[in-house]
Amino acid sequence: MLETPHNSWNMFNIVLKTIQEWNLEDKLFSFTLDNASINTAMVNILVENLKNKGFVLFEGKLVHFRCSLHVFNIIAQDGLREIKPVVNNIRESVKFVRSSQGRVEEFLEVIVQEGLAGRYKRPTVDVTTRWNSTYLMLEASLPLRNAFSSLEKQDKNYTFAPSPSEWKMAEAVCKLLEVFYTATVLLSGSKYPTSHLYFYQLWKIKKMLNKEESILDKKILSEQTSSQDITISRMVKQMQIKFNQYWIETYKSACIPVVLDPRFKYDFLEFLLSDFGSEEEARKWMGEVKKIME
Repeated sequence: MLETPHNSWNMFNIVLKTIQEWNLEDKLFSFTLDNASINTAMVNILVENLKNKGFVLFEGKLVHFRCSLHVFNIIAQDGLREIKPVVNNIRESVKFVRSSQGRVEEFLEVIVQEGLAGRYKRPTVDVTTRWNSTYLMLEASLPLRNAFSSLEKQDKNYTFAPSPSEWKMAEAVCKLLEVFYTATVLLSGSKYPTSHLYFYQLWKIKKMLNKEESILDKKILSEQTSSQDITISRMVKQMQIKFNQYWIETYKSACIPVVLDPRFKYDFLEFLLSDFGSEEEARKWMGEVKKIME
């Protein structure tokens, strides 16, 4: 338990006391935390303390291992901000059909009318600070788009129906977020090690973003694009910016477990690094990893 004040020095004192009690002071390799500024400040104090005692490797550069799920959340949330009106319409639609027992029954009738009963999965309202709950809300709502459209015609109180173009955007967003969701489920495991899985999940996300960015850029250049394509393009580019920012900060911590995994080693890492940047950048990153491992 951490008593107030929750500042970096108080956190440092608690952490140092704890690792000393557990006899881990000279065994600490990394510390997994989210990206809150107060955590970064605490780790910097901890690293300086341990470095002065000669207890950390690589001058403590690998001590702060940023929580992968928090990184995914930040990237996904940055992208979702670009389509906030679309998400809001779907969110309000789900709230509307769940707001009373009468409306639940009314919506069920519409679902049967549209022949969607066999594909019905009741959407739940998302938690706005958790992107994965937004993904699940969109995923459950998409198969019911015809039911929502029909409900708009039958119930004058329902004024949140997304337009066809907004449903297309939601579909494109789900495709993007599916990779993040799969990675989140895998890395949330508590009964198996996950540090060596992080890099490969990052690679799959980066590969998907690169592919979507290339497709959308070609559409824009050929002038065969729609307004929703432009919106999704902005979303992808925003996610790319945030991804690249965290990649520079975390690539060493992500790459080293891959080298230590006997199934992969250097060749596998070198093969995939080219998807994260230019050949020159990939060589630089590989060189930094090898330098640490020597």
